[in-house]
Amino acid sequence: MKKWSGFFVLGLFVSPATWAQTADTSRQLPLVQVEEHRHPAERQPALQRQSPDTLLLRALPAASVADWLQWQGSASLRSYGPNGLATLSMRGSSAQQNTILWEGLPLLNPMNGTPDLNLYPMWLLGGVSVQTGSSASDFGSGAIGGALHFRQGIPQKHDAAVFTEMRSFGDYAGGVAASVRACKGWYQIRGLYRTAQNNFPYTNMARFGNPEERLAHAAHAQGGILQEAGWQFHPNWRLRAAWWVQAHRRELPASMTEQQSTAVQADTAHRFAVSLTGQAGRWQLAFRQGLLREVNHFADERLGFDERHRFNALLQEISAATTLGRHEFSQLLQQAYYTANSPNFSGQERQYRLALVPGWRLNGAKTTARVQLRVEMVDGQLVPLTPSLQVEQRLAPALQMRLAVSRTYRLPGFNDLYWQPGGNADLQPENGWQAETGLGWKKQWGSWAFSVDGGAFWSDLTDWIIWLPNTSLGYWTPRNLRRVQSMGWEQQWGVSKQWRKLKLRLNGDYAYVATTHREVGVGEQELLGKQLIYIPKHQLRSRFFVEHASFFAGWQYSYNGLRFTSSDNRFFLPNQHLHQIMLGGSKAWGKQLLRLTGTIHNAFNLPYQLIAWRPMPGRHYQITLQINFNAS
Repeated sequence: MKKWSGFFVLGLFVSPATWAQTADTSRQLPLVQVEEHRHPAERQPALQRQSPDTLLLRALPAASVADWLQWQGSASLRSYGPNGLATLSMRGSSAQQNTILWEGLPLLNPMNGTPDLNLYPMWLLGGVSVQTGSSASDFGSGAIGGALHFRQGIPQKHDAAVFTEMRSFGDYAGGVAASVRACKGWYQIRGLYRTAQNNFPYTNMARFGNPEERLAHAAHAQGGILQEAGWQFHPNWRLRAAWWVQAHRRELPASMTEQQSTAVQADTAHRFAVSLTGQAGRWQLAFRQGLLREVNHFADERLGFDERHRFNALLQEISAATTLGRHEFSQLLQQAYYTANSPNFSGQERQYRLALVPGWRLNGAKTTARVQLRVEMVDGQLVPLTPSLQVEQRLAPALQMRLAVSRTYRLPGFNDLYWQPGGNADLQPENGWQAETGLGWKKQWGSWAFSVDGGAFWSDLTDWIIWLPNTSLGYWTPRNLRRVQSMGWEQQWGVSKQWRKLKLRLNGDYAYVATTHREVGVGEQELLGKQLIYIPKHQLRSRFFVEHASFFAGWQYSYNGLRFTSSDNRFFLPNQHLHQIMLGGSKAWGKQLLRLTGTIHNAFNLPYQLIAWRPMPGRHYQITLQINFNAS
């Protein structure tokens, strides 16, 4: 307790000018004379970022982050079903090798390190973007394949919105949002509730005769509130505070190969973040602090389980940056203190992390370059030094080249180290190197707009942590055994045509990812050169929208290539072609705007699985009604 209180007092009273971080000069907000100071990753050159399509958000307000990534971007999604665990793989990474950040602070679960994307509703978050490529020098452990960024924008006026949504299989959702803006301050709140039965029919290919069954014991309920307040108390200084509380209860259905399930999982989370950003002379300064508390309750009446797993996190960043001509110098200090309790631990486990990140940035007329070095200690032990280099070069007015090289690493989680039985306290961090390069082109010709971006990437990761059975002990235990190499190509394109009130738009994303074992443990030689499980080599997403005045129609296509389900590549899930159709319109009455949208999911009723023996729903329908008050 003394360590927690001392850490908190330090965060409240230490001068922000003591330490450092890069300032954000990308946005200038009304009534603010200092530009918004964001995390350095918000201004990383050479790393690609993508935000949700606005029409997709309009049609699917209750969608989770997992729902969005199934239809946009180059990431690969692994899902146990509409209410099950959904994890992300970017550029061949494992689920634990990607990070999630809320207002620049990592939402890291120190126990298993696996974020569940079905727990993050888009409506509640307000703003989401996905960044591909390593940002370990910025965020530390786990930021290998990429990062998801959650952040609230600053409201510019009084506003409010409500929506209600109905889907097939007993799925109902509703949400509210409101914001108030004064001359020097603002307040905004978002709330969401969703419940579903998920009792969809499916063909059980694990049973004789492939009978049609309905998914049982698959209901879930989710609710949450996220609110934020801000105060521009000085022309150069801004204070923000956010509080996010969320609860999710779900029944865990049996797989096709199981007879029944009585398992239930409940997740609750309380998150608080505060930031102070501003300018003092030539220095851009920032202080951020976060408190996280999450509880996972797992119960299975049939097997006699009733377990609660808890973790707490206290996070802090203090930063400063200054500019001399075209050169920007920054300094960042990050601290994190984690505690975790589990019936599978011998007691409460703790971890303290301290990182210093000096940086330099060149803001040239045609060249932008950034160099960083992360020096980090974990419980007094130095982890691998993490340098990074990023360069962007404008070759022509419409053509830009990028290059990035960085070291990466991931610390073992508490479960890897301390789980009883099986934990291995001698595990070393996963570590390796990454590189990428690419070209981006954008051009406007009259009413036509074109964009093309393509790039190659490569990574080599050693000391890969994997759980394997220990025959002498009779249980599984983790070891640093494998070396994994990923290489591939990512491509994005877009074309649009505006003709009076009619707008046509086509966008797409393609990824080729070869992720293979280069070194394996004793007795695993047959895995050499084999593709890792659940990582498709080919993946394609495409979206076509037609907009006319207040009406729109959309078609989305998602292709997942063959995915192996066994490490020796003998078993696999076949290719998948999924289609989604949307139709909507809006009507304005004064300052009120009503939107009505209909969606057909899995339009061609394809039976498919994202995880072996875990069925996904066939064709189903959705209707959404949304009302915006004081709309522009």
